[in-house]
Formats: sequence, structure tokens, C-alpha cells
Amino acid sequence: MSNANVDLDLCFEIAVDLAIKSGERVYKVLCEKKTFKTKKNPIDLVTETDQEIEKFIFGELRKTFPTHRFIGEESTSLSGELNHLTDEPTWILDPVDGTMNFVHGLPYVAVSIALTEIGVIYAVGEQCLYTARKGKGAFRGTERLKVSKACDVSSSLVLTELMHMNCDGDENLVIKNVGNIFMNSRGVRVIGSAVMSALAVASGQAEAYFHYKLQCWDMAAIWLFITEAGGVIIDPNGSKFKLMENRMLCANSESLAHQISELLTDITFP
Repeated sequence: MSNANVDLDLCFEIAVDLAIKSGERVYKVLCEKKTFKTKKNPIDLVTETDQEIEKFIFGELRKTFPTHRFIGEESTSLSGELNHLTDEPTWILDPVDGTMNFVHGLPYVAVSIALTEIGVIYAVGEQCLYTARKGKGAFRGTERLKVSKACDVSSSLVLTELMHMNCDGDENLVIKNVGNIFMNSRGVRVIGSAVMSALAVASGQAEAYFHYKLQCWDMAAIWLFITEAGGVIIDPNGSKFKLMENRMLCANSESLAHQISELLTDITFP
């Protein structure tokens, strides 16, 4: 995506305002009874709030940036269109990351907005704004984020997700991978939100996070937080990270990322 003729300061200012307004709305309904639908199967949920927030954010952005492109979880799910990136400025949005947590009243939920060199996240349970800009750092409020200094798997807390295993080959690979990391690390945790998991790494609360079944809207903002906080992000197989490949491994250092990668058996989803 090109930044030519894009006022990044204005984009950042508007993204912050929309993230706060949307996050506060999500917080208000977090503990209320929520209605939800399923997408392709009973575990793929979408709430009225997901749809409402995406419509609100994209609607407001289009008023100021009518020529920009937009990729959002809910609109993409409804249209069935494949996501692709071009040289045009493109906003990527996850209106409610951690929808299953949200439905069940768990606080690990976030609103995530990204545009090339900008990442803005509202952590709903914390009622806190996180921001990142390329070359300018990553912050929780005004506090600069920094990854931890643990340098070995044995002293690391690793986060992941127990996704449903509709994957090619051995269905036990997900459990096998978690077991391998568990046996070699300080511990493994699952919190149900890619965004909140990655923020934990960027904040130094955990050392690494990996997942094989994500979408670009899960990762668009968080890669910037990881790198600006001093961490790295790669493909779980050890190769270069690609946003549209739907998989990632982030860690506090390149060394730790590759240590973890070597413990994982690669998983391919159709």
C-alpha cells in the first residue's frame, strides 16, 4: 500500500477517535445479553455489534477518505470477496476481535483499525487505547510498549489459540504443537483474541504468540505493535511473514521466534 498523498497525521487522529467511540460502545454491551448469528458453522459467530461497529467506522472514514479502499471482517464475510492489497490506501478493520469472548461476556475483546503505517486498538476489557505508528513507537495510553528480554523458550510464556481442526492431514497437529510448546516453555495460555494476545507480547507480558488460522484483519494492526515494541513477526514455519497468508508467529526476538518455530509442525488449512 502506498502512502503517497496520504495525510497520516489526519488518518491517525480520526482512527483514534473512531476506536475510542467504538470501543466504548462495545464495552457498554459486553455484559448485556447479545444476539448473534453464525456464518458458516455454529462456532463462527457474528453479533449485531460487530456489524454495527464496522458500518459506523467505515461510514465515518468514507466521509473523509472517499477514495480509500476498505477491508473489514463482516463486509468481507457477507460479500464473499477475496481480500487483496493494492497500492491504494487501504483501511483494514476488525470491529470486534474476540467475538466468542464477547458473546460469552469475557473481557478479552478489541476493536482494531489499521492503515499501512498506523495501528489503533481499543482494548475493551481494559477500556484502554493502544496506538502504534511506524518509526514512532507503540503505546498503551502514553506508556511506551517494550517486549520482554527472555531469550529462551524455557523461560517464556507462549500464547496461542485452540482452533477447530478442519485442517489437512493429522487432526492432532494442533494439540501436538501446543504440547510441544508446553513441555519446553514456562507455560501456554489461550485468551481467545489474536489482537489481545499480540498486545501481551508487545507489552512484555508474554514472550510469543502463534496461530495458523487468522485473517488479515486479525493481523493488520498488531504486526506494527510487535515491531515497534522491539519484537519480530514471522511465518510459523520460519519463513517471512506475509499479511495475506493468514498465519503468524510473533516473539520478543528473532532468536526466540525461530526456537518456537522449530518446535512446531506446520499446519495447512484449506
